[in-house]
Amino acid sequence: VDYSQSEGNNFTPSTLDGVNGLSITMGAKQSNMMLQNENLLHYKFSLRERHNFDWLFGFSYTRDSQNRMNGRAKGAPSDYIHYAVDGMPSIKDLGGTLTAMQSFVSDYYEKIMVSYFGRVAYNFDQKYLMEFTLRRDGSSVFGKDVRWATFPSVALGWNFSDEAFMKNFWWLNHGKLRGSWGTSGQVFQKAYLAQGVIDVGNEFLGVTGMVPAQLANTNLTWEKSEQYDLGLDVDLFDYRLKLKADYYYKYTKSMLWQVSLPGTVYMHQRQWQNAIECSNQGVELEAQIDILRDTEIKWRARFNISHNDNRLEKTYSGQDVDEKYVIGKSVYELRAFKTDGYVQNIDEVPVYWDQNGNKVLLGDGGVVNSIRPGMKKIVDLNGDGRITDDDLYFAGSPLPVVYGGISSEIKWKQFDLSVLFNYSLGRHIINAFNKGSLNFSETSLGAIFEDYRNVTFWEKEGDTPDYPIIDVAYKYYNGQYDARTDDNIETVNFLRLKQLTIGYNLPSDIAKRIHLQGVRVFFTGENLFLWHNYSGLDPENVDLLQGYDNSLTYPSARKVTIGLTVKF
Repeated sequence: VDYSQSEGNNFTPSTLDGVNGLSITMGAKQSNMMLQNENLLHYKFSLRERHNFDWLFGFSYTRDSQNRMNGRAKGAPSDYIHYAVDGMPSIKDLGGTLTAMQSFVSDYYEKIMVSYFGRVAYNFDQKYLMEFTLRRDGSSVFGKDVRWATFPSVALGWNFSDEAFMKNFWWLNHGKLRGSWGTSGQVFQKAYLAQGVIDVGNEFLGVTGMVPAQLANTNLTWEKSEQYDLGLDVDLFDYRLKLKADYYYKYTKSMLWQVSLPGTVYMHQRQWQNAIECSNQGVELEAQIDILRDTEIKWRARFNISHNDNRLEKTYSGQDVDEKYVIGKSVYELRAFKTDGYVQNIDEVPVYWDQNGNKVLLGDGGVVNSIRPGMKKIVDLNGDGRITDDDLYFAGSPLPVVYGGISSEIKWKQFDLSVLFNYSLGRHIINAFNKGSLNFSETSLGAIFEDYRNVTFWEKEGDTPDYPIIDVAYKYYNGQYDARTDDNIETVNFLRLKQLTIGYNLPSDIAKRIHLQGVRVFFTGENLFLWHNYSGLDPENVDLLQGYDNSLTYPSARKVTIGLTVKF
C-alpha cells in the first residue's frame, strides 16, 4: 500500500521543531469489510385445511472487520521530498533538534457472530395461533467460555372475532388478542472488551514497553433481556377505523458497567463487568381512520401515543452507584440544586461552625465564595455546611410523559399529500446553554446567549428577579449562573412538522404516449416548523440522559427536496 496516495494527504511547507522543511501528514487509510451468509429452509403445509403449519430453520454467519492505518512525517531535509517512505531515518542531534521523523499507526479489529435459529408456527382454522422461536447465538466479543447463549420466545394469538358468539357485533370486522414472552441478547460494540488488550507504553533505554490497556474479564457475556407483551387489535365499521393497544414489560440484566475494584494497588481501578439490571414498561396506542374513503378525495389519518417508565432494579454492590443512579429510580433523572428563593439580607444566610468554633457562612467552602444577599438561597441538603454536587437531588425526569406522531395522507385525482408530525409532552429540561452563558466575570468573558434586556437581576432587598445579583467584585458565583437549580427547570412540550410531501403523478395514458410507465414530480420538506414552549433552540435534540441543554448538538436541519421520478 502506498500511504502517500491516501486520500487526505496534506503537504505544507513549515517550520517544525526548529527545522525548516516539509511537513507531510498522511490521511487515514481505512478499509471495512462485512461478510454475511444466511441459509434458510422454509416449509409450509396444511392438514385438512384447518391445521396450518409454518416451519423456518436457518443458519447465519457474520464477520465484521476493520483495518486502519495512518502516518505522518515532518522536518524533511528538502522541500522536494513529498513522501514519507519506509526507511526514512528518525534522528536527533545532540541539541535535541528533530531532523527527520516518521510515525505510522495501525489498528485492526474483527468480530464474528454465528447463529442457529428456528421457528415453528401453528394455527387452527386461522383462529387460534401459536408461534415458538429458538435462537442459539455465539459472538467472538465475549469471554471464550461464555460466548454462546440461547434465546427462546413464545407468542399466542386469538382471533376472537371469528367466534360464533361474535356474529351479532356487526360493527366489529376483526378482533385479535395476542400475548408473547421472549428473550433476546445484546452484543456490545467493542471487539475486545473482554480481552486483556495490550497497548504501547513508555520508552526505557531506547526500547518501547507494553502496558495492559484494560483488565481482562473472560466472564464478560451477553446483555440479556426478557420481555412480556400483551396486545389488542380491532377493526371497526367496515375497516374504516383500526385500533391497536400494547402493553410491554422488559427486564434487562447483565448490563455492562465499569466496576470500581477494591484496594489501591491496581494499575486500573475499574473493570468492565455484567453488573447492572434495569426494567422498562409502557403502553402504546395507535389509531388509523379513513376519514374520506368513498369520495373523490381520499383522506386517511394515523395517530399514536406512547408512555414508558424506566427503573434501575439492581447493581453489582446492591447499593446506589455514583450518586447518580439510585435503585428504584429511573436511570434517566434530572439532578439539580434545590432553591428556596433569594437571600434578601445577610441574616438569611445559613451559618455553620467549623471544628475550631469559627463561624462559617454557607457556600462552597471559601470565605469569598459564600452565599451573599442577592444570590439564590441554595438548600444544603446533606447539612455539611457546603454547597457541592453532593447536594444535587432528583428534580424531575427528562423523559417525556407521552410522545408519538400524527400523520395524514390525502389523494385527489393525480395529486397526493402526506404530512407527518411528531410530538412530545411533559419533558423536564434545563436550558444551561442560554442561562449558563451569564456565568462570567471581569476576567473571563464569553458569548452571551440570553437577552439581558428582557430579564431582571436582583438589586435590592425584596426583589424577586429572574437572575441573582451582578457583582463584579467577586469572580465566582457558587453555581448561581450555571443553571443547575430547580427553579430553572422547564416543563417542555413540542409539536414538529417532521415531513411534508406534495406529489403529482402524470396520468397513465399520457405517460404511455411518450413510452413511459410513469412520471412523478414531488416536493418534500423536512423539519419545516416547530411549535414549542421551550426557551432554547430545539427541545427534541436535548440529551435524554441528563436533561441539560448545553447546545452540544445542532438543531434539526430544515431540508427541502424537489424531485422527478421517471419509470421506463
